[in-house]
Amino acid sequence: MRLDKRQKVVIVSVLALPIAAMATPGAGFVFNFFNRFTSTTDAIHEHAHDNGWSAELEVEGATDFVQQDVMLAPGGFSGWHSHPGPVLITVKSGTATWYNADNCTPIVYPTGSAFIEPANVRHYVANRGSDNLELLDTYIIPKGQATRQEQPQPSQCPL
Repeated sequence: MRLDKRQKVVIVSVLALPIAAMATPGAGFVFNFFNRFTSTTDAIHEHAHDNGWSAELEVEGATDFVQQDVMLAPGGFSGWHSHPGPVLITVKSGTATWYNADNCTPIVYPTGSAFIEPANVRHYVANRGSDNLELLDTYIIPKGQATRQEQPQPSQCPL
């Protein structure tokens, strides 16, 4: 049996409906800009040490570095999601409230602070303040992958 284009669209739409229904998309975005760059090497081994401080970055395989500049209006939120790699975040203005799906305990990050969203951790970011929230994000992810995977709302989190 051969399906025409319209029948294929209907089948794909019906199959995608449960995924869309489970997703928790964000709201309140003022702007959301991305820049994506691929590393020129498939292996990154960087180490830095200085008087009680150290940093290490170990990456194997083709890697994309994605920079995002996003602003959320007061009351805005990201929706539940995860990332395939770590995300380095700086709070440029406003206050970010971050929730991990495991315990739903809010962690507050004010202007000028930085934090890391771990890979494959379901979470939610909200602007609970009265000013716009601007975040500067750097994703380190496998080449070609989406920066974000939509996730269902955890039953234990009433957000």
